[in-house]
Order: sequence, then C-alpha cells, then structure tokens
Amino acid sequence: GAFQWRVLLNAATLRNEVRHLPDQDGDGREDDIILNQRMLLRPGLSLGTFYLVRYAGVDPANGDALFYDLEGEALPNTAPDAHRQLAGKSIPSVTGGFTHLFRFGAFDLQADFHFKAGHHIYMEDRNLEHTLGFGGNMHRSQLDAWTPQNPNTDVPQHRLYQNNGNQESTRFLDRADFLRLQQLTLGYTLQAPFGGKSRLRLFASANNLWTLTGFRGLDPDTEFYPTEGPALGTVRYNLPATRYFTLGFQLKP
Repeated sequence: GAFQWRVLLNAATLRNEVRHLPDQDGDGREDDIILNQRMLLRPGLSLGTFYLVRYAGVDPANGDALFYDLEGEALPNTAPDAHRQLAGKSIPSVTGGFTHLFRFGAFDLQADFHFKAGHHIYMEDRNLEHTLGFGGNMHRSQLDAWTPQNPNTDVPQHRLYQNNGNQESTRFLDRADFLRLQQLTLGYTLQAPFGGKSRLRLFASANNLWTLTGFRGLDPDTEFYPTEGPALGTVRYNLPATRYFTLGFQLKP
C-alpha cells in the first residue's frame, strides 16, 4: 500500500501555589517552612521550590569552595543559611509526548517520545560522592580536584572530614529537561501460514533507547527520594530506566 505517516502529540502543564501556612511564632505572619535543608514552602510559591546557596566555584589560590551571598559576592568555604536563594523547582513546567506512526506495504514503524522541561533535580548521591570521609566510592570528577599543580578547576581541594564544597548548595542541583525515545517498534504483517483470512504480525521492540539531556545524574526521569510528600525533588542512587528489547508476534483475525 501507499506510504502513511501519522503524528500524535500530547502535552500538559501544572500550575500550583502554596496558599496558606501556619503562624507558629505568633508574629502575625505566615511562617516559611524549610524541608530537607533545601526546599522552601512559602505562600505564593510552587511546591517543590528549591532554596539553596548558589555555588560560585573554587578559589584558585587555595582550593576553597566559594558561595555567593545575597549581594553576589563570593564567600570562601562557607554557605550560611541566610544567603539561600530561590533556585528553581522540581515540578516540570511542561510534560508530554509525541508518536510517529509509519506504514508502508506490510511494514509498520512506531516511535514514541516522552519529554519534560522546566524543572530541576537535587542530586544527593553526588553530594555523598564528593565528600571524603564516608568510606564509599568517589565520583570520577574528584580526580580533577584542586591542587597547587591544578588550580583552575571547579572541584574544591580534598579535605578529610571537613566541609569544602559539599554543603547544601546549587553545586548539586541540575536542570532535568529531557527528551527520550521511550519505545521503538518495527513490525511486518503477512498472511498466516495456516490459511484463512488471519494475518500474522511479527515485531521487534526496544525501550529506552536514547535520551537527550544535560542532566548529570543517572536518569532525569527517575523516581524521587523520598517518593511522596511536599519535599519531592531529590534523587539518591535511584535506579535508571531499564533498556530492554522484545521480540513477538500477534495473530490478527
């Protein structure tokens, strides 16, 4: 038959807002609530709003981690809570998908894509992998840590059991926008070998073949840790989506 091509598209957006919070200290104003040392509940803001000190890189003179204060000045090796700022949110601005359906003769091809955009993820596992003293494996980026011979780096000097860049900050916060080829299926339909009007469709399918993202973690579409509650937005060694392949057949009357 003739070549056919269909495109299906869906997209959704979610807007939410914290409306009211208790006034626990009795000063006549609703109180801010800090969750997990990195998220903020405040009237007028979205759930999942990150509230972090901004990471400013490394002092090439001594390897100190640097953090911005509220005036934009870099502070050496300190991240006081008073200088936390709004730093994005964990709820995507838009989420959706689109499907390409191709058919030519006895062949059919379907490509399903999924996307999310406009949100961030805090990588708690990266924090642990950048801290000497826990006794676990370190991230390979630590091979580029500051030394007198390697002063121009964004990885602070290693200091055993000392905070130097591993404080809660935007250093471990990443944009999590992504486009994923979630499923690709190729099929071929032929007359069933046992006669009659039945048709036999043979197909091969692959899932999670390809992902376009700037996210530095394992998977930008993984489940958050913890998995429920108002503090969603953190990953901690969450398993990525499995890539798998399927062969099969369908008998059509």
